Amino acid sequence: MASNTFGRYFTLTTAGESHGLGYVGILDGVSSGFSISLEEIQNDLDLRAPGRSLYTSKRKEPDRLEIFSGLFEGKTLGTPIGFLIRNQDQKSEDYAFLNQNIRPGHADFTYLNKYTHVDLRGGGRASARETVLRVVAGSIAKQIIRPFGIDILADVRQIGAIRAPFYDESVMEARQRVLSDPFGCHHAQTSTLFMQLVENTLEEKDSLPSSICFRIDPMIPSLGEPICFKMTSAIANALMTIPAAKGVIFGNEESFRYKKGSEFNDPYELKEGQMRPAKNDAAGVLGGISTGEPIYGEVFFKAPSSVAKEQKSLNQILEIKGRHDPLIAPRARIVVESMLWMTLMDQFLAKGLHQNPRGEISCLAK
Repeated sequence: MASNTFGRYFTLTTAGESHGLGYVGILDGVSSGFSISLEEIQNDLDLRAPGRSLYTSKRKEPDRLEIFSGLFEGKTLGTPIGFLIRNQDQKSEDYAFLNQNIRPGHADFTYLNKYTHVDLRGGGRASARETVLRVVAGSIAKQIIRPFGIDILADVRQIGAIRAPFYDESVMEARQRVLSDPFGCHHAQTSTLFMQLVENTLEEKDSLPSSICFRIDPMIPSLGEPICFKMTSAIANALMTIPAAKGVIFGNEESFRYKKGSEFNDPYELKEGQMRPAKNDAAGVLGGISTGEPIYGEVFFKAPSSVAKEQKSLNQILEIKGRHDPLIAPRARIVVESMLWMTLMDQFLAKGLHQNPRGEISCLAK
């Protein structure tokens, strides 16, 4: 299994299984001298942690970060940042049935076929618990490149067939509503409908599909590379590594599906002496390179495969025990943000991120 490293210049390598001792990450590509707040990282980890809501898994994991290399006196050393998050609340007995059967919709079948000897408890290596390491790396990336004037917000857009409207205000203004909502949705009326739907589905012992909108706003121009390393392809690749992700779109789906070319094209105008598009149907990327306008889109997740409802597998009735999420989006919201921060950090390093001896950060190349 050789596909455990994300990134080209800002790289995260992960190791661990759901019911093992814990998860280990090695983060490389960070220059020396950057101040890192461990409290901010922990705050982000708490947003992803299970057992914090009626609508998420009841597994209780403190997800306390332990950093064992790469930081000294609160600043990066330029060496690999090694960190650990321990597993503390496994119930491996819930997966005893895996000796005789495999679960529909899980990676059990493909992992067994490919590797033969595998740990399938709690999903093993395929478990979404691995994303806890991505949140750490994304939080570090955020703290380094946020001073460039970039901001990111992900919010839950859809659960089942219920869909929230877009928000019109800034990311900063919408963030507090998202963080205070039990589902991570900016729209209170939609969130109430979400609650009724999820509670009904829990009573049915089933699960639901969901989606997350993301918005990078403000954004800077000239990130991304043409042809094979486009900004859109880099983001889509990053988001599709999240377990249960099934698709990514950029912009407003109704715009690119139904508008004619003359309607979809973004005309230019002069704003404060600079040429800027009058609207942003292009979603902030042209030719694979960021325009400086907000990058926005949506990532879609299938319903979680682990459901308490009886299912048939190998001509047996299978009742999956354990503690599982009825939907992906509420806990995946911070993972989406983290993958976006990691992707942008990788693009910054490709462009030439630099910190001079006085601690001022700049980008060397345009």
